[in-house]
Amino acid sequence: MKCQSENRQTSLARVCQPDRIVAFSRGLRFALAVVLPVVLIGCVHPPRSVHVVEGQEYLVVLPPVRLARHEYIQSFELEIRNGRVTAINRLLDDWSLEVEWDTPDRLLVRGLAGHFPAGLDSTADLSEMFAVRVDDRAGFRVAATLVTETATPVDSPGVLSRSIPISSGEMTFRPRGARGLSR
Repeated sequence: MKCQSENRQTSLARVCQPDRIVAFSRGLRFALAVVLPVVLIGCVHPPRSVHVVEGQEYLVVLPPVRLARHEYIQSFELEIRNGRVTAINRLLDDWSLEVEWDTPDRLLVRGLAGHFPAGLDSTADLSEMFAVRVDDRAGFRVAATLVTETATPVDSPGVLSRSIPISSGEMTFRPRGARGLSR
């Protein structure tokens, strides 16, 4: 396309002027070099702190976890520091649960699928399964570890597994009986 035109009044002629093209490219470079990184850095934030009230009960909500194709959660462990489980809201079919009170400030809840097909394809079935009461707000922590297994095709036998840690800052603690979310 020829940028010069006999009639300089047309908008095409104004846009195609070399001075305007250079000015536009400088503005674009500025936006990409300065503005975009500032916007992206502004979107990054530290992990959220857990805001809970001593003596209150909360439902533990696990965050979504990205699983590979044919990967299923086969077991989990929930470690509760300075709190205790006050209710188990449901039991999963073909899963075993064990609650161990190790020391006064540490409680462990373990779940294990009875068979591979009972594995979970997301954390949705584990969310809000447990209600916990906060005994000491300052030391209250909940950590979870999910163990997954991946079914492999018949021509390459074997089961791959991995462990996925989840910290208190990644979980949501919803006040029991309330609709609002608290982190």
